[in-house]
Amino acid sequence: MGDYKNHSKETGRGLCNSFDDVKAAKRAHKGDIQDRLRVDRKMRKFAHYATRYKEHLNAVKIDTRRGSQLQNQIEFILSKCGNRYVWQDFAFIQDIVGLILKARRSLANTYPIRFFMSGPAKKRFFDFMQGELEISLERLSKMIVKDITDHIEMGEDKTIFMRESFSKFKHSAGEIKHTVEDHFKRILAQIKADFPDISEDPSIDDSSDEEVKPGTNKNMTWSCYICTNTNNPED
Repeated sequence: MGDYKNHSKETGRGLCNSFDDVKAAKRAHKGDIQDRLRVDRKMRKFAHYATRYKEHLNAVKIDTRRGSQLQNQIEFILSKCGNRYVWQDFAFIQDIVGLILKARRSLANTYPIRFFMSGPAKKRFFDFMQGELEISLERLSKMIVKDITDHIEMGEDKTIFMRESFSKFKHSAGEIKHTVEDHFKRILAQIKADFPDISEDPSIDDSSDEEVKPGTNKNMTWSCYICTNTNNPED
């Protein structure tokens, strides 16, 4: 690299601290630059999938707390309903929470799998299935954000009962739960079988996804656990 005393003179700010300094001194070979770009792309790809992994693990904690809150609400309703309801009438809520937690943990672990995955056709198919599961899971998670006490009403005998809106909520949640279960089972089956129906074209470059950055899909939205709003990636 030459005498270090000349580094500041050549670059105006020193050398060896940054690869940009090496390029400024015109000492970088073409192969060096290509290697640096390749590493940069790989690190952006790693950062993207690492971020998604951490986000879903953090969501597991949030959904766990939410499950405990719903448990308390169910116990309150049962204590004030005058034996109008039994635990089984609300068991579907805990089933949904359990599915969300299981699917959330599994989805988080699909991102390390995706990072090391090879084959452009397999990657595209996996991204599609991963996206389906993520979207349906967020819809189901959003269903349990609102308090179920919003559906209660007090009768003349001072006991509470569930309004018709609770039945509609149960039906809607059940439909989305079925969708999540379907997407969840399919992606696990494909991973286990190593995508048997996917064939690769050897002439297609396999490095394009190393350009990925968080939020590259402009159509992707995210749901706030607090206000339940659906937001754009930039929000």
